[in-house]
Amino acid sequence: MNAQKNHLTDAQKLRQKAEELVKKKSSKTNASNPDVDKVKLIHELQVHQIELELQNEELKLANYNEKLAANNYIELFDFTPACYYTLSKEGDILNLNYSGAQMLGKEPSRLKNSKFGFFVSNDTRPLFNVFLDKVFDSRMKQSCEVTILIDGKLPMYVYIIGLITWDGKTCNLNMIDITERREAEEKMKDLLNKVTTSNKELADFAYVASHDLQEPLRMVTSFTQLLEVHYSDKLDDRGREYMQFVVDGAKRMYLLLNGLLDYSRVQTKGKVFMQVDTNHVLTNVLKNLTLVINERNAEIKFDELPVIYADEIQMLQLFQNLIANSIKFSTEPPRIYISSKSDKDKYVISVKDEGIGIETQYFERIFDIFQRLMPKEQYEGIGIGLAICKRIVERHGGKIWVESELGKGSTFFFMIPKNHQ
Repeated sequence: MNAQKNHLTDAQKLRQKAEELVKKKSSKTNASNPDVDKVKLIHELQVHQIELELQNEELKLANYNEKLAANNYIELFDFTPACYYTLSKEGDILNLNYSGAQMLGKEPSRLKNSKFGFFVSNDTRPLFNVFLDKVFDSRMKQSCEVTILIDGKLPMYVYIIGLITWDGKTCNLNMIDITERREAEEKMKDLLNKVTTSNKELADFAYVASHDLQEPLRMVTSFTQLLEVHYSDKLDDRGREYMQFVVDGAKRMYLLLNGLLDYSRVQTKGKVFMQVDTNHVLTNVLKNLTLVINERNAEIKFDELPVIYADEIQMLQLFQNLIANSIKFSTEPPRIYISSKSDKDKYVISVKDEGIGIETQYFERIFDIFQRLMPKEQYEGIGIGLAICKRIVERHGGKIWVESELGKGSTFFFMIPKNHQ
């Protein structure tokens, strides 16, 4: 019975409710009235009257809800922070909300039927006109950025989105103030230009300084060696010791200048990127390191390596620095393993050794220029090899890092994007 009641139509439910109300009202009526037809007629009239009363109440409630919803919509439209406009095909403002009027600096009544394009700057007005034509012609959502000019105020950069209405006669426009974003972008662009210029000047300075200083340094080294050859017998032990300090210092300065030159050349003298087979690169690196590999009896194993988009000369320099480092800081005999992994958008190549390892606190520092963790008396070098590696990898849009445990070896990883152009 309850299931059947739930499937009644609205009209049937209304009739049923009216019947129940009539029964309650007529429960005290004399059921023995002989005029049955008259009783039925009165009953029917009472039911119909109650139906009309119920319908009237529902209609009043519906009208109230409709007005409430309309008022809520109007309030939401007027006081939302977003700026809304309704424009004609000619660009006339037919309707707008309070935020939209506030953005243009006038009362809504004064803006209605005025041209929206009047507030658009001369240089961006053609862009706005094209945008408005596209909204009506394409009947699809369009967007653009224009500059708004208001008397007594600074120019505003705004982003506008337009969509034609259902009747095709008007379009709805949403406008967003992007002035702060544009100003931030301009500042960032200006800062980037300054940094780029500064980096170029610094690179040029490093190149010129290191290149031009090599000649006088060579003279110092050469004449110091001549003094050592021709006059060492005239010097006592302390004099010969001083002479050796001069020679060693000149040699070290020569290495530092060459390292600085190599570091600056990563950006300024880099070659055009192309498809590079890193297996071929590794073969050449092992040929270059043949002498030290044989001296240390190093064992180097490697998997199949990928073909990447890169500067081939710099890839050779990168592999050579990492492998030479692994040999230098390895126990006897050095054992090195080179492998790679690939995923959707990048290659990760690793160089693993069983050397002395690195403490966690130095994982970042070792990639800074002229940073050494070990004394020069124990290990040769000027502390620039890994800095060059980092600079090369970053030029290729990747990153380099190390995982290590003191006394158990290190693994250097570098990532190269697959689609870096």
